[in-house]
Amino acid sequence: MKQQSRSTGRSRPQTSIVGGFNIYHDDKNRTIYYNRLSKRAYIIKPNDFNTFRTYSMRIFLALAVIVVLFSFSDTFLANPLFAIGVGVLVFVVLQVKFNGFLNRCTSIANFDTKHAYGYIQLLAIEETRRIWMKILLFTALAVLVVYNSYQQQYELLSMIITWLLALYAFVQVIFQFVALNYKHAHPDLDLNFLMENRPKDKKVRRKA
Repeated sequence: MKQQSRSTGRSRPQTSIVGGFNIYHDDKNRTIYYNRLSKRAYIIKPNDFNTFRTYSMRIFLALAVIVVLFSFSDTFLANPLFAIGVGVLVFVVLQVKFNGFLNRCTSIANFDTKHAYGYIQLLAIEETRRIWMKILLFTALAVLVVYNSYQQQYELLSMIITWLLALYAFVQVIFQFVALNYKHAHPDLDLNFLMENRPKDKKVRRKA
């Protein structure tokens, strides 16, 4: 993977960009979703970004449904399997629709993640102060949700959901530290080209 190095005085353009654990960007300025289970890669076009973001949150949406059902009805607390079943159903529906969405996307054969920019690189291009701020916020979130769960004496299922949220925050802290280390190791990293959509700029960059 080639490292982009340009020294410009321009600020970063405020253009939509998709990031995530399985999202990569290559030198052709393509957004690529890589399915690690099937070992297949798909190109996500800019006009499909919002749709992709919705499907990528399918697990969180399913958990949100379960939490809402438990929060607003004692009936579901008495019969938790029903609420869990509704959450699972929501996930299955979204997963089926997501698979259909991917089938309509252009696939890439023999995609190598080592030759593309992933989640860590996208985190690393942010300002150091912003990275530290997110580390503090995610750490505070993990501590507060766990502390609150014991203070409120949650039921077992609510406790599990709370711990999953804390685990997510803790994993994010780890990723932020990895990104911070990557940023220090690659001070010239510049991914502004990911926010550009001008072919002539990409041709000039390849010649540089």
